[in-house]
Amino acid sequence: MQIKSPIFCIPRELRDHIYTYYVYEEDGYFHDFASGKLTRSHQQPIDLGLTFTCKPIAKELRGLALRINQITFTTGRSEDDDNTPHDEYRGFRSRAGRYESLLALTRVAKMQMLMHASECITPAVLRQIEERHAEDGSFFTDHFRATCEYGPIGSFEDSLEGFVGYMTKDASEVPPSFRSALDTALTLASADPRFTSLARKAFDKDLNSPKWRTIFRSKAFDLVLKWQPAPWHIPSSNELSMLEALLSDPDEAIHHSYRGEWGAQTDYSVGVWYFSATAVAIELLKRLSTRGLRACNIVIQEDRKAVAHPAYHARD
Repeated sequence: MQIKSPIFCIPRELRDHIYTYYVYEEDGYFHDFASGKLTRSHQQPIDLGLTFTCKPIAKELRGLALRINQITFTTGRSEDDDNTPHDEYRGFRSRAGRYESLLALTRVAKMQMLMHASECITPAVLRQIEERHAEDGSFFTDHFRATCEYGPIGSFEDSLEGFVGYMTKDASEVPPSFRSALDTALTLASADPRFTSLARKAFDKDLNSPKWRTIFRSKAFDLVLKWQPAPWHIPSSNELSMLEALLSDPDEAIHHSYRGEWGAQTDYSVGVWYFSATAVAIELLKRLSTRGLRACNIVIQEDRKAVAHPAYHARD
């Protein structure tokens, strides 16, 4: 029987030392984003052939390599991600670039929804936002109040642009903390019976000038409202396609997102886009946890500029 192998004639603590020596890699493991797998240095495959010799050894070795070795994560390049037809959207194949573009587009749509339904944002709602989001919540509510005082809500463009101006000093950076507070505001406001009819006005082109026109079709209302990805989220191509299918002007959405996130136009179809190393690590660690595995020594190398404000990805 396999259990009579000589290795089982020595104490377990000594076998563990042998196993540790066997799985240890001086340079550790490296995550390859393209394949979603771990490798040794220089993308050499990991050899754990000993685990296939017998079930008792496989059981004793299970998860040891992940606990012993350092695992290094770098940003995940997102260009021609899967090299399959469904990833191409009007000639734009980068999943990370598509994600960044849709984050900007849905943010604008949600801000429009909020301003149209501003009468549903009661003092009680503002207090709840402040309680849930602490300083970020107060930042949001202070600027929301200031925006509403900017002028009559009927002067929609002035109110919306005022909101943007109050929101951040750097008009090209909209932090996830603001988006979270915005999502909370809309969720709380949606309890008001008037909310849906008011917020849907954001999708009525007759109520919005070309400068602030809604780029989503009216039937995108529910999906845009409920799309609240975590900052470190790595979406599937199918998830993005659902939103892209509801764009009223897909070609324009690819090349810029409403003045490029409140500033100069950003062409999201140009260049190479990356998911943050933190997001990549979280995705793998979640997969491992579902299998009862864990990694103990993680190195995050944010070696490229990534989408969705990576500085916030480890905050929550």
